[in-house]
Amino acid sequence: MPDKESHHETWRVGESITAVNITLLPVEKVLIRSSKGDAGTWVQASKEPFAIIIRDDKGVRALDMCANSVSLEELHQKISDLDALLAST
Repeated sequence: MPDKESHHETWRVGESITAVNITLLPVEKVLIRSSKGDAGTWVQASKEPFAIIIRDDKGVRALDMCANSVSLEELHQKISDLDALLAST
């Protein structure tokens, strides 16, 4: 049985892709888990796509991986520097 376990989840925006007048920003969730016990220590990391932010002539919007709308406010809560990232693209 592990003596200590930790779990860290973070959200981040990947590298933007721009074509013509459309900019796409991938949003991914990164999960890091670690456990330390008598038998040793292990660390596991995983990354999974969460959404895509689309910026075009119609404005800025986000879709999840099933093409359902995602609230930009929800993404602001998960990604503290989202406004700066959107301003720089």
